[in-house]
Amino acid sequence: MKTIDKYIIQKQIKLAKHPLFIQITRENSLENIKLLAQYLSFWVMSFQDVIRINEMQMTDSEIRKVAHHHLVEDMGHEQWFLSDLQEMKVEEPNLKLLYSRDYIFTRDATYAIISEVFRASSDIERVALIMSLESTGHIFFEYTATLVKRVGYSSKLKYFSIHHLDIEKNHEIFEQEMQNFLNSIHLSEDEEKKICEIVDRVYQAFTIMFDGFKVLLGKRSQVKALLN
Repeated sequence: MKTIDKYIIQKQIKLAKHPLFIQITRENSLENIKLLAQYLSFWVMSFQDVIRINEMQMTDSEIRKVAHHHLVEDMGHEQWFLSDLQEMKVEEPNLKLLYSRDYIFTRDATYAIISEVFRASSDIERVALIMSLESTGHIFFEYTATLVKRVGYSSKLKYFSIHHLDIEKNHEIFEQEMQNFLNSIHLSEDEEKKICEIVDRVYQAFTIMFDGFKVLLGKRSQVKALLN
C-alpha cells in the first residue's frame, strides 16, 4: 500500500497547482469565497449521503466500525457550511439555481463521485474512496483556510476556516488505522490497479469541479471589470 500512498501524494501535489488555487492565493477579500460557497453547495449537501451509503455497503465489521467513526466525525459539516453562508450573507441556492447551467460542473463531479460508491466491489475499494475524498479535502481547505485567515474571518467561519482544516487533519488517525489494515493484507497487482483507478476518478471529478469554478470566477471578474 505504500505505492498507493505515494500515488495519492502525487495527485495532491498536482491538484494543489490547479489555477483555481493560484487565484485564491492572490485574493484579499471574501468575494470569491462567497461565490465558491454557492457553487459548492450541491456537493456539500450530497457529501453526507456519499459517506453514509459508502459505509452501508461495507461487509467487514472491523472496517465498517472504523469507517463509521469517520462518518460520525464528518456528520454536521453541512451545518457549518450553512452557518458560513449566513455569516457571509450569501443566500442559499434554490432548486432553480442548483440545477441551472452554472452548476453543471458541480453536479457532474458529484454524480461521478456518487457512482464510485456503487461501483466499488470490495471494502478495500470503499476505503480507497474515503481516503481519496479526504486527500482532496486537505488541499481545498488549506487554501480556503489561508484566505479566510488573511482577511480576518477565521473566528467567524467554520466550514471554510482553519476550524474545518484542523478537523480534517484529525482524520489522519482514521487514515492511519486504515493504512495499518491495508498494510496487513496482500494486495494483488490487479487490486492496486483498481485502487489507483478510483483515486484517478475522484481527482478527475474534483478537477472538473474546480475547472468550472475557475471559469465562473473568471466570468464574474469580467463582469466586475465592465461595471467599473
